[in-house]
Amino acid sequence: MKDNGLCCITGRFLLPVLFCILLTPRDSYSQLCQGSLGDPIVDIDFGSGTSVHGGALPSGQTSYTYSTDDFPMDGSYTIENSTAGSGSIWWSTTDHTGNSGGYMMVVNASISLTDYFYKNTITGLCPGTVYEFAAWVLNLLKSQDNSPPNITFMIEKTDGTLLNSYTTGSIPLQSSAVWKQYGFYFSTPENVSTVVVVMRNNSAGGAPANDIALDDITFRPCGPDIFAKVTESSDQTDTICKGTEDTLHFEASVSAGYNYPHFQWQEVINGTWQNMPGDTLLSISVLLDNLPSGTYSFRLAAGEMANFPYQKCRVESNVISIIIVNVPDAKYGVVTPTVCANEPIEFIDSTVSISMLNYEWNFGDGGTSTLQNPSHIYSQSGTYNTRLIVSTPMGCKDTASLPINVTLVPVPHADFTISPTDTSIFHPTVTFSDKSTGGATCSIDWGDGTINDCLVTQHDYSSAGTYTVREIVGNSAGCSDTASSTVIIRAEFRFFVPTAFTPDGDGLNDVFRPVLYGVYQYTMLIFNRFGEQIFITHDSSDGWDGNFKGTSCPEGTYAYRISFYDEVEKRFRVYSGSFVLLRN
Repeated sequence: MKDNGLCCITGRFLLPVLFCILLTPRDSYSQLCQGSLGDPIVDIDFGSGTSVHGGALPSGQTSYTYSTDDFPMDGSYTIENSTAGSGSIWWSTTDHTGNSGGYMMVVNASISLTDYFYKNTITGLCPGTVYEFAAWVLNLLKSQDNSPPNITFMIEKTDGTLLNSYTTGSIPLQSSAVWKQYGFYFSTPENVSTVVVVMRNNSAGGAPANDIALDDITFRPCGPDIFAKVTESSDQTDTICKGTEDTLHFEASVSAGYNYPHFQWQEVINGTWQNMPGDTLLSISVLLDNLPSGTYSFRLAAGEMANFPYQKCRVESNVISIIIVNVPDAKYGVVTPTVCANEPIEFIDSTVSISMLNYEWNFGDGGTSTLQNPSHIYSQSGTYNTRLIVSTPMGCKDTASLPINVTLVPVPHADFTISPTDTSIFHPTVTFSDKSTGGATCSIDWGDGTINDCLVTQHDYSSAGTYTVREIVGNSAGCSDTASSTVIIRAEFRFFVPTAFTPDGDGLNDVFRPVLYGVYQYTMLIFNRFGEQIFITHDSSDGWDGNFKGTSCPEGTYAYRISFYDEVEKRFRVYSGSFVLLRN
């Protein structure tokens, strides 16, 4: 089916020149209304329910046999809300709106062609009025269809006189469960308000062949094209900030089609369309005073003067939606206007709004911010006229102002010198000199986990690295200041192993201990001449005193094995060798 094969609507709605569809041969295109439609005056949706199957149609509405099977036989139909139980031959579907409880008519075509599979009498139509008839159809077969559905829709007078008809042509298989709407125009003659809709399947059934679902049969008045808009914006939708506009203007354009047109603007009140008293022109003014926030809907109804009192005879324009949104109520404050001179004042937003907001802060000294809760540092005490403008994405704005009496409490000044700032692990001592002023307390953080009072003037680093030294000074008001400097302790490597030692207790060379600098993860092992381990240490400042298990070892040659991590070259080293133990 193509949706673009529509007839044009020209001239007035006089029967001889109603629509070109009435004058041209049938083709495979649906001829749905090109102009404006009225509300559905008939909507046959087969009902709804919690049971899979609904009841049978009234007598005479179908020539087929009612069945409660999920997959009715040829020449049968069922009313059901899902085809999920029909097996693998049909698509699993609900009604065309996707309502899990909504019923549809499921038809398995008869092997022998019949006059109709659905027929219904439609009453209460307006004479001399053009209507759009439409119905939704689904080819249920998934993979094979030996005789595709081919439906003719007919609108007849009660005496059988044909008013108009439309044939779908073959409705092919689809790659999924696809509902399609088919329809056409017809016109009720003068003095005719009742018609009969007849649906005939031109293809025979079979296995598998010609299985359809039918839903939502509608009749709607069809008239000239009506387009309504907001005059100020030329849009169909407009958003208004509450209290910012008193009046809006609506206007509509209507194509030719009525001999004696009549118009009536309508609005939705309590969920239903109601006439707006006195608003019967194409252009009107709408008062917005004191309307609460919300969405308001408007449209223009049009029809022939004589038939206009009857809703079934008129059509409606597109809907104009006016959205009134609340203006935010801008409010804010500060945590405290009295702060230390080097600290910011914190501004706290307390604006009341149901929308996301944009913020424009002015701190009164030339400073600005777009954050919700900003902080600002003032350079001096004084009174500052601050302002906050908040706005919603819709453009609704509000402004709040607040004078702030800023008091800046003096802060101490941190300052120090340190020397040297670049040295090696062989000379790891640095000297500190306090130069701070105005502080009641002072501490120094050496950057290696050690914190001292500023009275301590020297510090030894135990390992190489780059350290940030910080001095923190504070006064009695709780204000503080910090100064910092960087100390570099460079890695160095030095290693010397003596060749002999004399553990005789004279205080000279009594311990065998290598000279080591810049080493980490240290281990030293001592072995006797039999290869027996007699000493181990992981402390580079520890040495062997010549004893083993409380007994002095004899003079002689001993072996060592020393391993450690070299911080300079970033690798492990291992040294082995021998030394002599001498006794006097």
